[in-house]
Amino acid sequence: MNQQNQPDHSKNKPAPTAFRQPRILCVDDERSGHVYLEALLAPQGYELIDAYSGEEALQILQDGKIDLVLMDIMMPDVDGFEVCRRIKSEEHLACIPVVMLSGLQSKEARIKSIEAGAEDFLQKMQNQEEISARIRMLLHVKSLNERLINSFNNIKSITSFGENIIRRFDPLRFDFMENIDSIIKQIIRRTADMIDKPLLMIVGVRIGRAPWQWHHYEYVFNELIRMSVPFDLDLEVASLPDRILPKIIHFNQSDYPKPPIHDQLHKLRTINVNVRNAVCYLSEELCIFAVNYGHTVTQYDAVVLESMVVQSRFLRSLATQIQEVEDAFNYAVRALARAAEANDEDSGKHTVRVGEYCAVLAERLGLGREFAAAIKLQATLHDVGKIFTPPEILRKPGKLTNEEWIEIKKHPVYGAKIIGNHPRLIMAQSIALNHHERWDGSGYPRGLKGSEIPIEARIANLADQYDALRNARGHKPAFDHAAVSRILNQGDGRTLPQHFDPQVLKAFRESDFLFANIYTEII
Repeated sequence: MNQQNQPDHSKNKPAPTAFRQPRILCVDDERSGHVYLEALLAPQGYELIDAYSGEEALQILQDGKIDLVLMDIMMPDVDGFEVCRRIKSEEHLACIPVVMLSGLQSKEARIKSIEAGAEDFLQKMQNQEEISARIRMLLHVKSLNERLINSFNNIKSITSFGENIIRRFDPLRFDFMENIDSIIKQIIRRTADMIDKPLLMIVGVRIGRAPWQWHHYEYVFNELIRMSVPFDLDLEVASLPDRILPKIIHFNQSDYPKPPIHDQLHKLRTINVNVRNAVCYLSEELCIFAVNYGHTVTQYDAVVLESMVVQSRFLRSLATQIQEVEDAFNYAVRALARAAEANDEDSGKHTVRVGEYCAVLAERLGLGREFAAAIKLQATLHDVGKIFTPPEILRKPGKLTNEEWIEIKKHPVYGAKIIGNHPRLIMAQSIALNHHERWDGSGYPRGLKGSEIPIEARIANLADQYDALRNARGHKPAFDHAAVSRILNQGDGRTLPQHFDPQVLKAFRESDFLFANIYTEII
């Protein structure tokens, strides 16, 4: 969907805002019949289409939108009964009322008309007021039937729309404006013949105490355009008389008195929008105006808009709450990671850097965005088991004794027990337990080898080793990035390349400059 800064209303409107007059197809093989009907119906504002044969009438019905057919019975090629039967046999034409016209009052002709599916039977020279009244009645019934069909289609559309939203709903990546755009596409008029839909829509969004942002939506050249527009809505005035929000309001040009929102929408004339009717949804953070339907708007149109908007607001609220829970979860993980480093020498920055390194490697290995995001957070818990390691061992300035090393090597098992087996922390548990396992099987605590080691632990192993070599410890100095890269790739007798998954080591070589940047930034 394209976005522009200024609206252009000078060309290619999908349909005029005026309501379309009913189109009546007059079928008669004699010119006098057409003259009579024109004299009777043209002054009433109907648009008359003439056909002089049954075949011509059927072709016109296929090509254009007709609201009612006035059919002479006696015609030379195909009689009116057969034409009526053909009309009623086609699903897309069956709802068009057909009135059979005859110069004679014939019971047999009336019965045959009913059997053919005609809605009425009239004598050509019958009382003109009665003919006009029956035509008005049939057009009204057709309008109601079309509303019923549109209602059914809209119910299906709303249901399908809701199902699609639920199926694609990702609370952690929920984009409110993208969701609003999808609502607009469901409601707005896309082509000239969709007169049951609004010509354009105005949407206002306010986040917190920020100013309102207003957007104008309209189809131009078969493409939905969203344009930022200047608009100043007084929400308190618009929500009169009770000022209760949220609320849904609808009005037509003929309504009197009009609701206060009508005068507010007249401000749209500054951007060349003349409001004839509208359905308006008002709330403190979202306002949607569906403007210029091709028919008189009713409570039904309001309900359609409201149901879709309420879905969107519910999902926004749900996404916000889930994001808050997710933020709390992330904070708790990081807090636990900081607690694990409380007795170490690096003030918790080591765990953060390891998470960052792991994300770099995961992305380089093509493991996907979600995996990279998960390991970035959960790898910070790799040393959580050190909570049970005596502080004097962690802070010892010199070389550790064998007994102290045995105690240190217990922290992977302790960490796995602390984290537990909650589904959200399965990766963290795996990393905590296995991040000291080595590709060649020389690691601990279980001596796993090769692909027996989970991929997340193979990644964390290299990330942890890189950062450990960069930092000074009581028993060793700190190394710069070049030295650490050389040790990981070539070995130094203590750390060897065969300790690492070859693919993970290759990913490190291809992205080691990012490791250097991370260490510099988080120190």
